[in-house]
Amino acid sequence: MDFRDKGAQTQLGNIEAQTGRSLAALKEEVADYGALKHSEKRAHLQERHGLSFVHADTLLLWIESKESGEQEQDILDTIYSGAKAALRPIHDAFIAQLAEFGPYEIAPKKGYVSLRLAKQFCMVGPTTKDRVDIGINARGLAPQGRLRALPAGKLCPLEVSLTSRQDVDDELMGWIRSAWDQALHPRAK
Repeated sequence: MDFRDKGAQTQLGNIEAQTGRSLAALKEEVADYGALKHSEKRAHLQERHGLSFVHADTLLLWIESKESGEQEQDILDTIYSGAKAALRPIHDAFIAQLAEFGPYEIAPKKGYVSLRLAKQFCMVGPTTKDRVDIGINARGLAPQGRLRALPAGKLCPLEVSLTSRQDVDDELMGWIRSAWDQALHPRAK
């Protein structure tokens, strides 16, 4: 099965929606199953997540495929291609700083990546050929300077635009830390 095919991508998206978990998180869960047989893993996924036989089997086939390990890299290569290729170092600098916070899930989308813990805490992607925008999902941060408010109804109500690696600074990472902490403990007020 070619998991880059639109039908397969739709099926994988449906699996994420049904389980409420990213493919990366499901892949980690299946890794914890250890040396179970394919059929045992499938049965476990069906029971735990209510997946159909076909969806559980598709998920396992995706996990066993090389596409699962290369998907994020391929999507980043696509997002940061052409006129936006020069922005990739900004993205990489941000991700390098974020790595110091700890592990998180990456949910690649068509034009950006969503970063999650218990919930999404930010989105990162190039919106023009000149800048990378970081959407920040945090309560209690007041728009100021380069931290802009977005229109009501957006998942990430705040945004910062980056035009160089130097824009990945302590101020930005402080805002991201606030979003991180809220995503790590979503019920805390």
